[in-house]
Amino acid sequence: MISIILLAHDKLELTRRCLECICLSQFECAYEVLLVDNASIPSLQPLAEEFRSRIPAFQYLRNRENLTFSVASNLAAQRARGHRLLFMNNGLIPSRTSLSRLNSALKNDPNAGVAGAKLLSPDGCRVQHAGMAQMLWGYPSNYAVGVPANDPRVQQRREMWAVTGAMMCIDRQLFDRIDGFSPHYRWGYEDVDLCLKVREAGKTVLYVPEAEALRVESATLGARRSRLDEDENYRLFREAWDPVLVPRETEYAHWLRTQSVRRVAIFGAGRAAAGLFRALIVNGIDVAAFITSNGAQAVFCERPTVNLEDLRGICFDRLMAGTQFFFEVEEAIAQYDPEGQPIFPAL
Repeated sequence: MISIILLAHDKLELTRRCLECICLSQFECAYEVLLVDNASIPSLQPLAEEFRSRIPAFQYLRNRENLTFSVASNLAAQRARGHRLLFMNNGLIPSRTSLSRLNSALKNDPNAGVAGAKLLSPDGCRVQHAGMAQMLWGYPSNYAVGVPANDPRVQQRREMWAVTGAMMCIDRQLFDRIDGFSPHYRWGYEDVDLCLKVREAGKTVLYVPEAEALRVESATLGARRSRLDEDENYRLFREAWDPVLVPRETEYAHWLRTQSVRRVAIFGAGRAAAGLFRALIVNGIDVAAFITSNGAQAVFCERPTVNLEDLRGICFDRLMAGTQFFFEVEEAIAQYDPEGQPIFPAL
């Protein structure tokens, strides 16, 4: 049996639509649905009664407060009866075969520990998530954000650094063995942390592009995540995983130097760009300038900010992306890289 754990906070119509999709899904084995009402107002009890008669194995779990994703998911997993757990957010519209494809991906690959889906924009035209990559700027990022849904780079099943908890499937025994989601994270990094624990346990993280779903991003999260939470999540993540992350970052920077990269320009002027700047400087690679389109500031990280055209008067070896939205601008900025291929620094 596969246990589908659907976390929902308010958003009744989104949750109903997601449950409708589950009802229409094709399954190759028995399944149950655990609807986790994370303190919705009003409660989702009437919705639960509506679907209890349509889904043979159905549990309605109501939390008294809006718990974090980690805590709510772990509590639901304790009540689940399946040998695999499939975590879903209520803002998803999965295709009819997506849920079974995630399940079969684990069933048919003994090395895989967790499998994640391809998530698309609500209109189905663009990619929101095709696995996650650890970036030289220090933060994990969704891979291929903004590319067309049929882009060849997101069509192949392959191992990834991590996959999002918005739609992921994991063997129950493995989930229990690695102690599930860490309860210390607040609405962020808990899925990446889980995937790294899966990798630490000797299993792989699998991206399954045949498992597609449209996604209304952060429908469950809403405004729960604060900047303080984000900063604390990042601190916890680096504290836990620096023994793995730092050697990979150092190795990547060394590879850049072997490619004669000594001075770069960074496209972007936000948190990712600042993180990339720090990682490059500590590894002996200088940053000539940051590229920004709004002209709101003249200096960023003690380096000048310029527009793309001004790059022609600056000496640098390569153009590097300091934003996860690289795939949306790669064609537009390619001509400004000395080799015509701006670097997206995924480790």
